[in-house]
Amino acid sequence: MQQLWHFLHLLGWKDRYLEIMQQYGATSFRLLSADKQLECVDYLKTEWNNRTKRPRSAVIHYLCIMPNYDYTTGEGKPNYEKIDQWVESKFKKPLNKLSLAELNKCVSAVKFWYGKEITKSK
Repeated sequence: MQQLWHFLHLLGWKDRYLEIMQQYGATSFRLLSADKQLECVDYLKTEWNNRTKRPRSAVIHYLCIMPNYDYTTGEGKPNYEKIDQWVESKFKKPLNKLSLAELNKCVSAVKFWYGKEITKSK
C-alpha cells in the first residue's frame, strides 16, 4: 500500500486513485488480490520510470558538461554522488526521489545555471 501511494505522489496522480483502481476491477487497493496489487504497483513504477527517464537524463547531462565544475568520475562517467548533492542542495531530495513536478523544475534550474556558466566561460 505504501508503494502505491509513493508512486501516485511522485507521478502527481493522487486524484486518479479511483480511476486506477477501476482499471483493476476494484474500488480499493486492499480489495485487490496480492497478484493484482503487485501488478498495479509495477504499472505505476513503470509509468514513473518512463515519464522521468528523459528529465533525469537531462539533469545528469547538463551537470556533466557544466564548464568549471566536475560532476564526472575519472573515467568520464557521471558522479551520481555529486549530482545528488547538487540536487539535494536545491530541492532537499536526491534526484531519483523528486516528484515529476519537482523534476521539471530541476531541469529548468540546471539549464539556467548551464546557460549562465557558458556565458561566463566565453
